[in-house]
Amino acid sequence: HAIECRVYAEDPENGFLPSLGEILLLNEPRGPGVRVDSGVAQGDTVSMHYDPMIAKLALHAAGRPEAIDRAIAALRQYAVLGVTTNVAYLIAILDHPAFRAGETHTGFIPEHLPDWRDDAGGQLNLAVAAAALQERSGAVFTAPAAGNGLSAATGQPSPWQRLGAFRLQGLD
Repeated sequence: HAIECRVYAEDPENGFLPSLGEILLLNEPRGPGVRVDSGVAQGDTVSMHYDPMIAKLALHAAGRPEAIDRAIAALRQYAVLGVTTNVAYLIAILDHPAFRAGETHTGFIPEHLPDWRDDAGGQLNLAVAAAALQERSGAVFTAPAAGNGLSAATGQPSPWQRLGAFRLQGLD
């Protein structure tokens, strides 16, 4: 069985509007039965001039339940810092009991996830991203400095604000 998930720099909680900005960290999943086809890299900018797709994540396994589990595990490993993604939304779809049972139809989303919100507030993805960044750079986590956390360039929450109670130091 195969499943494809399209990872986008978009905000499911805001009408799926594109999330523009620099991809500060990109850590793609790896493993048996996992394939990532991507046209972006860490340091690239998601702009309003191009499609905000980050990657196609293709997974295969012996059967549907295993493919779903593998897809969820891969999405949980996907770390993107700097832009909002639809990763948590994809996990919610894949992990829904009706999806797992194969009870999908064109009205699946309005029926089962009409007012979906990321209950974790994206914290799982940010924690994975922070751990990947720490592993790559030896960064240290400390409490953030005072301030509103908004990016001077865009007026949007900065990646550091989205990290919550942590900030990265020691990056040169």
